Amino acid sequence: VIVLLVTLILAACGDNEADPKELSVEEAAKIIEDGTVGYEVVDGTYTEAENVSEEMEQQILTAFNEYLTALNEKELEKFKEILAVEAEGFSYEEEIKYVSNVFEQFDTISRVSKEAYVIKYIEGKEAHILSNMDVTMVEKETNNELKWQERTVMVFILEDGKWKVSSVHARQI
Repeated sequence: VIVLLVTLILAACGDNEADPKELSVEEAAKIIEDGTVGYEVVDGTYTEAENVSEEMEQQILTAFNEYLTALNEKELEKFKEILAVEAEGFSYEEEIKYVSNVFEQFDTISRVSKEAYVIKYIEGKEAHILSNMDVTMVEKETNNELKWQERTVMVFILEDGKWKVSSVHARQI
């Protein structure tokens, strides 16, 4: 229960997507078609976006790594810089408050991406990154260590010429 709660804590508190386990194939297809977060797994592999240049993909993955670094190093100022002010998945101000509290409650926050792919790209507007991560967190008060793996889709938008996090969707695997 604690692991799930912590996953949700760091998966953007404003995310209110439907539980994918509860959706029919038709409902899931409609959500993807309508432009919300989604990905397809075929024979255990993911389809990467084909319409993103290597240079743009590198810029997007750099922003992804900056987000993880800000969390892992508990650097609130860096974290603020990588969040989109006009985010779709959370309120900027509420997310800053929430993550500040998480930084205060945990000595260690480690999110290590084992792999990351741009799975959806809308030129000059939006990119979705799929990543499988190992997560470790150590609570200050109890020294309790929490470990789990999660599959995360992060949505980045282009804001003021920079790729910034607009929403984060995670589930434990």
